[in-house]
Amino acid sequence: MEILPRSSALMRVAFVCNIDLGCLPVEKLRLADYELQSRNGSVFRGKNPNPDLAKEVVNQVMEFMSCVVTSRDLTCRTIKGVRWKKPQVGWVKLNTDGASKGNPRLAGCGGVVRNEDGRWIARFARRIGVTSSFVAELWGLREGLILCSSLNIHSLVIELDAKVVVDVFLNPNYQNNAVSPILEDCRQLMLRFQQVQLRHCFHQANRCADLLARMSFEQATDFISYNCLPMDIRNLLEEDVAGLYVNRVCYVIDSAI
Repeated sequence: MEILPRSSALMRVAFVCNIDLGCLPVEKLRLADYELQSRNGSVFRGKNPNPDLAKEVVNQVMEFMSCVVTSRDLTCRTIKGVRWKKPQVGWVKLNTDGASKGNPRLAGCGGVVRNEDGRWIARFARRIGVTSSFVAELWGLREGLILCSSLNIHSLVIELDAKVVVDVFLNPNYQNNAVSPILEDCRQLMLRFQQVQLRHCFHQANRCADLLARMSFEQATDFISYNCLPMDIRNLLEEDVAGLYVNRVCYVIDSAI
């Protein structure tokens, strides 16, 4: 009976089980190699070969993988289309964003208010000064709420791409003395609306607010409420109204592993 070299045997098991060895870490290869050594030992001792060896190797490799590899090893990249969505009939949507050139460094914020047709109602940009990106996000939310309150809006949807800020407002037990005044301002401003919803959105669905926030770095005054649209903002607004999808790279669990 032919005694297979370990490398050759490993390749044959991989072929039978349809395993790409190039995708397996060294630890998994060592485990499979150990199983093949056991098989060759049984050959030397005259025992019958194990007909389920290939399955056992795969099962042990998968068990090892589930015990020791991190979630990073179990993920794969995929492309997801993301777009800005119009609010429901009777609602107005506020998108805000904060931007900082460092953490902390020069920061600003911006936002845009749009109706159920996706057409802009108002937009703003504020230069804040030196602060963190987290505080800049809160400034953007507060400025947007003040603006919407002045427009006599009844039903408001708020979207931010900073999930940490959304989580703060959804957590009634959150406490942070450093930002408690601005947090309380935002909470009180939200009470002025008959209906309000706070949501997280991906950056690709918040491009208008992001651009306004970054434009604040270069503006001459601290606060600007735009009466006419800059060309860059106009193009982004039209793309949002048209429902243009923007690609986003996402990491998901690979169900094939």
